[in-house]
Amino acid sequence: MSLLDLLMEQNVAEFNAKRGQRVTLDLFAADLANLSLAGVDLSGANLEKADFSGTDLTGANLSKATLVGADFTGAKLRGAVAIKAKLREAYLGGADLSEAELGGADLGEADLGGATLTRARLHGAKLREATLRGAQLDHADLGEAKLNSADLQSADLLGALLREADLSGANLDAANLEDADFGAARLGGATLRTARVIGAKLEGADLSGADLTGAVFDHTTVFDGADLTDTVLDEQLSDHIHGGIRPPPAVAQTVDIHVDDPAVAQSLGRVGVLWPNAEGDEDEVFRLAIRDLGTRPGPRDADGTAHPVAVDASTVRARALLPATGGFLVVFLVEKPGGTDLVVFEATAEGIVGSGKTIRLGYTPAVLPNFVADGDGFFIYGIGRGLLSVHRWGPAGLAERLRAPASTIRGFCDRANPVVHSKGGTIMVIEPDGIGRAVTAPPDFPGRRFAAGPVSTEEVGIAWVKPEEKGFRLMRLGRDREPMRVDAGQHVGGLDLRAVDGGWWVAWTREPVADRDLSMAMAAFLPGDGDLGKPFPLLTGDDAEDVEELAFVSGEGPVRVACVTIDEALLVVELERDSARVVARVGG
Repeated sequence: MSLLDLLMEQNVAEFNAKRGQRVTLDLFAADLANLSLAGVDLSGANLEKADFSGTDLTGANLSKATLVGADFTGAKLRGAVAIKAKLREAYLGGADLSEAELGGADLGEADLGGATLTRARLHGAKLREATLRGAQLDHADLGEAKLNSADLQSADLLGALLREADLSGANLDAANLEDADFGAARLGGATLRTARVIGAKLEGADLSGADLTGAVFDHTTVFDGADLTDTVLDEQLSDHIHGGIRPPPAVAQTVDIHVDDPAVAQSLGRVGVLWPNAEGDEDEVFRLAIRDLGTRPGPRDADGTAHPVAVDASTVRARALLPATGGFLVVFLVEKPGGTDLVVFEATAEGIVGSGKTIRLGYTPAVLPNFVADGDGFFIYGIGRGLLSVHRWGPAGLAERLRAPASTIRGFCDRANPVVHSKGGTIMVIEPDGIGRAVTAPPDFPGRRFAAGPVSTEEVGIAWVKPEEKGFRLMRLGRDREPMRVDAGQHVGGLDLRAVDGGWWVAWTREPVADRDLSMAMAAFLPGDGDLGKPFPLLTGDDAEDVEELAFVSGEGPVRVACVTIDEALLVVELERDSARVVARVGG
């Protein structure tokens, strides 16, 4: 009888005896569901993708076994030994692992939702991005465990040991952390909203950028020596923290500036620039630079300072910089276990960045969303789960304004304006309370580069670059019968469009023809009626530079264009009808 047959016959004693002969055991994808295998010795076996659902493995030996993708749903593993077992992406939902030995096991991306791990020993275990939502982990040993980005929402960690564990970016919302020991643990960027932290020991823990909004605490909660840099705290909790290091708001730092893919806005006579700055060993730090507008800058950035923003750049899915009544709003969509968080920092016109406010978005955008400023808040236009959603963020929180089917919508036509392109070649303007009339676009739109600017829900200007064609096309939908060809003799790189009173501004880059030529930033005005104005360069004379990308600056005020140079500097150019002037500079 084969070893597999012995298992199927639930003859554990004879199976273990044969295992004593050191027989190689390869049971890839074996179906061992709903069996009684208490005390079985499966150490070192290859059981990848095996099915143990509902099986009794009480006291089993699974040490160093390969169990990647195995299914233990509802299994009994009480007192089992799985030291250094490979359980990546395994399914352990609802399993009983009470008092199990899992030291050094690899449970990365495993699903332990609702599992029971009371007094389990997981010292040094790897649980990166694991799902432990609602799991019972009371009095478990998770010292030095790797739980980065794990989902522990509503988990019970009463009296658990997590000293020196890594919970960076983990979700501990509504978790019971009473009497848990987080000494010297890393919780940077973690969320502990409404978590119960009565009696929790967080001395020396790194809570930088963590969110403890609504956390339940009392005088027994210990924060001695904790790093609370940019930690989100309720006022009451902030006032009662003992020994926590809470530094003043981040100050501007003089750094080597490398502007790339920036978000640019103007507010209260100043311009703000947000971008991921390359620093150190290819690490990126989001920086916010604030500069005065209206005075001519020198050939180099006289200020040279930029404020760090407390967000993990590697988790950012989308970002925006928006004008606000008090200065600027720095907005991020951050990927977290189980969903996408909206993180908002308020920044003054002087560049002082406050603490971030975090709230769960409720869906994961399928395409990059659209952010539009609105007084002291902003609208988020997003597409996900087959739906078009519009939310408004303000000081009171996040509120849904619109939800509509989006099965035919391909995406947004512009990163600054909520205009969507649908199957069938139609374009629609989205407003907070409804969707505008569908307008037919040319069949070759959107091409390889495109932009759209609505004057109203029924009047939209579009610009696009056709593949393998020089120049670009420009059209006023509903007015023009045929698109205009612009700069037809030149290769076009960057392209942007902005609707204003009386028409549209369009800006683009002419790619160099010869090696010594510069990539030139150009602009022209298209009135609501009439012909396109004469194109003119944005940077001339001493200001002439090689421009890699450009975009219109968001916010009320004169029409301005942000130009990023090949030297990773940014110039802000103010437009008039047939000329331009540089009014601010960052880097260079």
